[in-house]
Amino acid sequence: MASLVPYSLVSGTIGTLVQIYILNLGGTVLDVGLSVTLSTAITIPASIFWGSVSDRLKRRKPIIALSFAALAGFFALFLLANTVDEVLLIFTVYSFVNSAPSTPINLLILETQEKAKWATAYADYQALAAAGQVLGLLASAIWSAYLPVRLIVLLLSACSVLAAVIAAKLISEPPFLFEGTALGRHYLSILQRFLTQPSGFLRTPQAFHVRGFFRSLRADFSGYLRILYGSILVFYLATGLTAVFVALLSVKGVSDSLIFVSSTINVAVTAPVFRYVGLRLKKKNWVRDSVIALSARAVAYGSIGVAAYFLSGMTFFIVATVLFVIGSGISSPVYYTISQAMVYDTLGVASQGSDLGIYTALTGLSGTFGALFSGYITIYAGYDTTFILSGAGMALTALIILRLRSTPLGSG
Repeated sequence: MASLVPYSLVSGTIGTLVQIYILNLGGTVLDVGLSVTLSTAITIPASIFWGSVSDRLKRRKPIIALSFAALAGFFALFLLANTVDEVLLIFTVYSFVNSAPSTPINLLILETQEKAKWATAYADYQALAAAGQVLGLLASAIWSAYLPVRLIVLLLSACSVLAAVIAAKLISEPPFLFEGTALGRHYLSILQRFLTQPSGFLRTPQAFHVRGFFRSLRADFSGYLRILYGSILVFYLATGLTAVFVALLSVKGVSDSLIFVSSTINVAVTAPVFRYVGLRLKKKNWVRDSVIALSARAVAYGSIGVAAYFLSGMTFFIVATVLFVIGSGISSPVYYTISQAMVYDTLGVASQGSDLGIYTALTGLSGTFGALFSGYITIYAGYDTTFILSGAGMALTALIILRLRSTPLGSG
């Protein structure tokens, strides 16, 4: 797992860097929203493709090492990009390739560790990933203060090569292999996969899986499944609206270096909150804790919208960063963890992998549309409206979740 540090350094930095890159090339907030939209949307077919490759190849090292090495080449291509369209194309293809190591890494942990040590292994995995992301963003903040921001890709390319070398030298093929569906049998693996790769498939859904999934929702029209999935889709749609946060900081006069600092603080807070919540999750408190987290997120994002109307410069940077950390770094992990636990609790044993695949596809599409809408709303109504609408979406999610109080998900 040593290769995860340089790899996470890359994966944690590229999203913020690409948005700054686009703005520096003269791109608009619509282009920023489009970059998030494309990168999120491509992970859905990418996860299907790479999951199938992993199952058929039945080897972990080649996929992990070669994908790390390939990422280095894409960073070099960014130096040649002179237009926003070129950056969008490179970032989309990068996102497709970046989906490759997710499933093999998760499976490798299951295959190389004793079952009793799975929780510890995933906690270590999370700690390494978070450490890499924080280091990458912090290094980028320092770099952009003294050197051209577009040259950060040289650092990321070198880290990708280092990750590939470490993976090639240290990863050994396990004595036995799990199928992708094995991830569906371990709750922490789902949380960890979600933290490192928001969209992914444990098993490629077939047509009959999709029909069965929606048939179960239709059969439960008045029950809690529709309520649960409805709340989750609203949440991801509202979350997608915050894709313009980097662009908002830039428009308000915040330097590239401080934008990276803001991202660093948020990531540094998110990882330990995820771990803390995961270790203390109790079913009897699911609805209550979800509503509290969503309410805090609603207030935080709505307040960013108000601050965007009245403030600018360093004052806005401080206020917006604190509010974003409350909404994204503290409140989000609580709801993410609980919603994943709720979904897991409703899955049938025979179809865990395929149902989770469909679920991640739905949430991925919802977040994709939210990111796409964020650009258009900002162009026509302003940043303040975009974040106020995001906060309203979180409040609506909380109201929907309240309807689960008297269901099996709302009691221990």
